[in-house]
Amino acid sequence: MKMAVTKITPTKIEEYNKGTTTPTSTLVGANGADLLFTGKDHRILIMVDTADITVKAGNGIQGVTDLTVKSGESVVLESGFFKNVSGEHKGTVHITGATAKITAIELP
Repeated sequence: MKMAVTKITPTKIEEYNKGTTTPTSTLVGANGADLLFTGKDHRILIMVDTADITVKAGNGIQGVTDLTVKSGESVVLESGFFKNVSGEHKGTVHITGATAKITAIELP
């Protein structure tokens, strides 16, 4: 039986120059996670806690290389490189690795 992939929806920060509560991290298990890239996908910040992750290359024309993000690092991803445009993970960025906590924020 195939286990479910964790779905992560980035928390949107709506305004500049206004305090916002930091969102809770999402626990990503051994089956990985799909980060929804449906909003301003060029402005999504990923913060990684507790373990390294691998952001899988997308299946579009620019998706050629996986990216490793180490525990304690943050990254804003180029959607052309990592967003899946078809298949099982369409509209998302697929993340794999050890059990990790990830916080995703869509910047204004």
